[in-house]
Amino acid sequence: MFYKSLSINVKRGFTLIELLTVIAIIGILAAIIIPTVGLVRKRAATASDTSNLRQIGTGIMLHVSDNKGYLPNASILIAGTSTGSGQPDRWTFQEAVDRYFGKGPKFNASSIYNWLSRGNMWYSRYAEASPSFTPPSGYLQTQPLAYSYNPYITNARWKSRLGAVPTPSRTVIVGEVNNSGGAMSTTVAAELMSDVDTKYRVSRDGKALYLYCDGRVALLPGDLSEPELTKTGAQNIWRWW
Repeated sequence: MFYKSLSINVKRGFTLIELLTVIAIIGILAAIIIPTVGLVRKRAATASDTSNLRQIGTGIMLHVSDNKGYLPNASILIAGTSTGSGQPDRWTFQEAVDRYFGKGPKFNASSIYNWLSRGNMWYSRYAEASPSFTPPSGYLQTQPLAYSYNPYITNARWKSRLGAVPTPSRTVIVGEVNNSGGAMSTTVAAELMSDVDTKYRVSRDGKALYLYCDGRVALLPGDLSEPELTKTGAQNIWRWW
């Protein structure tokens, strides 16, 4: 009876081989799941940035509707943005558009850049500062800006009129920089300009977001700077002439 009771109570544990097998299976599952989670996060961030850029497009269209067909441009000054007594009101693309996003930042002489404090609206999750980037003091800017205006909009052929664009579905109005240099330039349309220093590059797996004049947002690969498009014979997305 003693031996019988003893044999019944003996418990068998994992062998070393079984333990190693379980660890190997966990490792394989982790190798499969972790990259998938990272990919899902990237897609979610891109979807959020796309949504923000579409909202910016909506703000632009509201501005056009309120200003007789004119896109935001330097000839339409924004009341209350004077930087001091006797100074004229200012204009920036962001200030002109941000007014259509509801309550939030206010524009006045002491805080004309408050639009930068509207959460992630004006920032891309994939904008990375170039080594020379320093956030401007006093502008509430903590990271490089993501979206800025096509500098050709004020060209003599465009004249800031949305109706002047012959192919709105082929002409970009706002975009991200997708260039390894990432430096702002007044001569390269793809390296878009702003009144705030915007030296940055985009690390969205070689792709960047672009808002077209018809309100469409596209995620496009490669270097879409004007010189590169000209060199390869591709269609210029920055101007039609």
